[in-house]
Amino acid sequence: MKKNLLLLSILTLLFVGACPAPTRLVRLTIISKSDVKVAVQLTGVDDTTKFYYFLLPKASRELPVELTFTIIPQRYDAKVWYLYIYDPVYGLKCNDNPGSKADLTRNIRLTILQCGSSVRHNNPEPGFYIY
Repeated sequence: MKKNLLLLSILTLLFVGACPAPTRLVRLTIISKSDVKVAVQLTGVDDTTKFYYFLLPKASRELPVELTFTIIPQRYDAKVWYLYIYDPVYGLKCNDNPGSKADLTRNIRLTILQCGSSVRHNNPEPGFYIY
């Protein structure tokens, strides 16, 4: 019985030591202040097999929606899509953004404003992006 217990504890130590180290993850907090639904697309720059697609509900400046996601840290191509019903008369042009590179190797807050809003500060503080 003692031999079985000793063998079992040795095997347990071997299997625990053989497990790969856990992957480091970071938090991405997206704050939507858009009056239409928004989608955020992230595609890895170095590893294109890493991609994310987040959908956010409608919000407003007074009542923003804040969602937090856990992602693998790396540099991403980020695109924001405003999901509205197409109006041929007014023809909103919010989805003409070319996207940008985002360094998501640490905890980041991303704020999405309404379509057509102007941004006074590109990056008001480290770890804070505005689209």
